[in-house]
Amino acid sequence: MAQNKQSRDYDLKKLSIALRNGKSYDITDLVLDFEYHEAIESPFLRCDFTIIDAVDFNLNLRGGEEILIDLVTHNSNDENLKVIMRIYKIGSISKLERQQMYILHTVSPEMLWNEINKVFTSYGPESSRDVPNIAYDIVKRYLQPENTKLTKSNFEDHSKVTFISPSWRPTDAIAYLSDKVTRKKGSKGSQKQSGYLFFETSKGFHFKSIDGLAEQEAKDFPYTYTQGGVDPDNKDGQGYLIESIQYPDRANHLK
Repeated sequence: MAQNKQSRDYDLKKLSIALRNGKSYDITDLVLDFEYHEAIESPFLRCDFTIIDAVDFNLNLRGGEEILIDLVTHNSNDENLKVIMRIYKIGSISKLERQQMYILHTVSPEMLWNEINKVFTSYGPESSRDVPNIAYDIVKRYLQPENTKLTKSNFEDHSKVTFISPSWRPTDAIAYLSDKVTRKKGSKGSQKQSGYLFFETSKGFHFKSIDGLAEQEAKDFPYTYTQGGVDPDNKDGQGYLIESIQYPDRANHLK
């Protein structure tokens, strides 16, 4: 019988932590669970690790340690997810007898550079830096990402613009830029399409227009489902009646 792989199943190849002293440890047995987040509304990745610690491993942590996640997801393409996250906080600590549970909050390493570096320069045709894609230049100069995270094709071309960044954080400068530029592709005459998003995925950093994202073709993911709470022996259809319905408090217009 063929194995039924769900979209959230994965094979964990490696889960390790590199301490500040240069030593690396496999923490697979310490991690009870982890939640990995990436979204087009977030400029950086985030991951929270729930740790069950009975060996006082937390005494080795000082903040800034790197955690490597290497796994293969069981979707239609069996994609590989390999990212490095950096610890910025230890939270939700609870102790019980000889063990303790806590959460390691981690983010992309580039987020630390975002807090340290400031963009104090001008961009545009008559400025000190006239570059074809300002977002790409800011990410490369100030966030110092790995080469695998910086791909020019992930940064959509935009119109010419002149602006001054008065010592902003890199993400703040890009956020200001995203509302001021328009698309080169798809915009004709007076119908200029504006609105860009800056975000990070496992494939690296992206600067895309909302219209450009909407034009992408949807991927065909095979799926199966079963309806719960249904009485298959019920012949008059009563087993398929809707018992309750919930609406969200807010509408996500971007989604």
